[in-house]
Amino acid sequence: MMDARSAEISRVAHHIERAEQHAARRDVAQLGRMQHLLRQLLLQELARYRADGRFPVNRDFDARTPYFVDASGVRCAMAHLLELGGEGALVERIARERNHARIRELVDEPRLLAWLEAAGLTVAEAAAIQPSYCSDVTDCVCGGDFSFVSYPVPARGVLEGVVLASGTARVEHTYGDSLGIPIGSEVQLLEMYPAGTRILAPIDSAMTPKLASISLDADGLYACRSQGVSSAPDLDAEQFAQAVMATDCAASLRALDPAWAKRQGCEGDPDPSPADGGCSAGADLGPVSVGILLALVTTLVHRRREDPDRG
Repeated sequence: MMDARSAEISRVAHHIERAEQHAARRDVAQLGRMQHLLRQLLLQELARYRADGRFPVNRDFDARTPYFVDASGVRCAMAHLLELGGEGALVERIARERNHARIRELVDEPRLLAWLEAAGLTVAEAAAIQPSYCSDVTDCVCGGDFSFVSYPVPARGVLEGVVLASGTARVEHTYGDSLGIPIGSEVQLLEMYPAGTRILAPIDSAMTPKLASISLDADGLYACRSQGVSSAPDLDAEQFAQAVMATDCAASLRALDPAWAKRQGCEGDPDPSPADGGCSAGADLGPVSVGILLALVTTLVHRRREDPDRG
């Protein structure tokens, strides 16, 4: 039988792995070459951190609580990446002043934002790496502190279509206000799917060149399992559209099925949900990028010298 500490290590590792998988699906074509390189190196290091299984230990609170650095000096995943990327002083200050803050509470840290931008990572991706500490099942559709939702909620309308190629989809049906987008037109998608995949893209008045979307399975259903949430009922296209267009998305889902009233990531629930996706400005930030690269290369070379087998 797994003890409490082993179970928590497994929970955190599973959560980080899901965050890695989400990061791997993100369209990063808009990033510069330096950002691509840094992002790749940091995600490789994140996988290594997860495999090592040394995560902060909560010795102070009864409830699950985030730690940037624990009493033994163990860094959380983002603190580890920041330190490896040359921001050791920032890690120390956050640990001293805001050790239990969630990543989304640290968006007032200019150095953190600059580092993430230069590294080709979004705040949402950084937040997804931090294990969740309790959220609503409805977050996987409606968005919330720990979900991957990047489309507008409430949406004015929803486009249903089929993926053609190269990130485009042909609109075949609309729900609500189509904002003048006619059936048969082609739209650009933020995500990449295989040709033939059916998608739903919620839209509002703030249209972007690429639309955030979700994919439907072979039966035409949306399953929150795509976000690692196994306790939510599947939705057909119209049910999904009605929920995201509702004034209160979560209430709409709970009225549809009582199962949507569940919570996840709480004590005793091993299936937390990660954070929502997002966008990066996509510009190389010169000295910041170079500083991260130098710090990474220095650490990796030193590590290889000390332990050639690990690389």
